[in-house]
Amino acid sequence: MVLGRRSTFRVPVASRVHWSLRGSRSQTLSTTKDWSRGGLFIRTTQPRSPGEVLSILMELGGGTVRIEGTVVHRCHDGMGVRLDITGARVV
Repeated sequence: MVLGRRSTFRVPVASRVHWSLRGSRSQTLSTTKDWSRGGLFIRTTQPRSPGEVLSILMELGGGTVRIEGTVVHRCHDGMGVRLDITGARVV
């Protein structure tokens, strides 16, 4: 866990995720780098633009969770995604 001046934390987690733009049938397989209070960081060579909404399938434990998220920042090794947990469901 990394604590910063603004009391943020990051937990390193390398989970597999399948993600796509909301409504698209094309999926990309990536891994997460870490979780934080703001959401998660997805490693990818194809980061989407801030404001784009993603549909995410994430493997957690013995199941898969479907959740939507909004890209909040991008960089050369991936993108930060704020998750909307109100619509999350196990599939």
